[in-house]
Amino acid sequence: MIFTTNIRVQLQMPATRVAPFFVAGGGAGNVRRVVDITVPVLQLPPGVTIPIRPITQHVTTSATDLALRIGGGVDVRLAAHVAISADLRYFRLFSERDLNMRQFGAGVRYRF
Repeated sequence: MIFTTNIRVQLQMPATRVAPFFVAGGGAGNVRRVVDITVPVLQLPPGVTIPIRPITQHVTTSATDLALRIGGGVDVRLAAHVAISADLRYFRLFSERDLNMRQFGAGVRYRF
């Protein structure tokens, strides 16, 4: 889970319906890791067959670290207050094992 605050800078193009924009921000991200470890209960010599049930231990760890976001996109104005939007964003989570994620989004925007 990632929470970021962002700034969006929209470039106004003169006399055109297309408006490119740039997005950048930072915040915090939380990574949760889950693993099941199975350990045999009893070590038997070869040839001895006793049905044994292994023990499974459920281990969970969680870490919260710095998250950065950068991206951009374009708004295409359809009418005076309506535009369609498409963007591509890149997330970087700085943790014990750095994570990189990408997001593509599209939507409809209405301005009052």
